Amino acid sequence: TKNKKLYWTEFGDGAPYGKVSRANYDGSQRETLISIFNAIIKGLIVDIENNEMFWTDCGFNKIQKSDLNGNHIIDIIPNEVSSPNSMDIDRNTNEIIWSEIGGKKISKSFKDGSNIKPVINTDINSPQDIVIYNLDLVSAKDLLAITLHVYPNPASKEITIETDLPIDEIK
Repeated sequence: TKNKKLYWTEFGDGAPYGKVSRANYDGSQRETLISIFNAIIKGLIVDIENNEMFWTDCGFNKIQKSDLNGNHIIDIIPNEVSSPNSMDIDRNTNEIIWSEIGGKKISKSFKDGSNIKPVINTDINSPQDIVIYNLDLVSAKDLLAITLHVYPNPASKEITIETDLPIDEIK
């Protein structure tokens, strides 16, 4: 599967550069696309259809984008975010959404960085990962999966699953 690509971010452990890297899905042809001194690159969106990727930089408090080869880097949201972390894209509205650990909020904007709006900005502490679900496209079976809570117990190697539904409704 040479056409499948894996993208990831790297930072920390004494490394002075935040990076966005890419490889074939089998791990071959690994390459660094973005390397920024003192950056803490965390959230990453790869938008294949539009040949662009977006990332959060917690070190410089901004959101950037480039093409899929790491060229044409631009700041789309410079200095208006506080410790941006994870992000996702709403493919229906073409908006990006991100969490801010420092700002203790979740915000969104158009992909060019305009029209920044808070989504959640009260009663949230250190928001981490962001995932957008379009509930119009989610089946009832998928909704059940979303409501399950899994609690692994490493000592006994057992897994506890809790849900509000009666057990006979789980298929």
